[in-house]
Amino acid sequence: MTRRAAVSGKTFRVRLAADVYVRSTGFKNMVVIFDDEALLYNHPREGRWPHRTQEVMVPLDVVFLDRNFIIVDIESMLVELVGTPDSELHVYRPSAPAMYVIQIRGGLSDASSIFVGDNVAIR
Repeated sequence: MTRRAAVSGKTFRVRLAADVYVRSTGFKNMVVIFDDEALLYNHPREGRWPHRTQEVMVPLDVVFLDRNFIIVDIESMLVELVGTPDSELHVYRPSAPAMYVIQIRGGLSDASSIFVGDNVAIR
């Protein structure tokens, strides 16, 4: 299922991580992520949910949103070496409780002037 997300004048095609398969694979093994491509995770409630970059081949920006789709934190995920054990992967958590997480190509938050406090419209 694809939706659109708009923030700071930038629009993304958003794929929903609505099932176990998409949630577990995400951008895994992808070598190219387009500037308008995003993945949206929906958690059951607000919290400091962990995210990792297992076998993700390109840097990602992880945009954490509260229940009102306001950005509460943005983290830049680094590429981890393929084969890194789960226990050694870097864990990314928002600085404030978040309910939604949008992953986009690394560096796009800065390049698109996306900041904490911005509202994300999803349709």
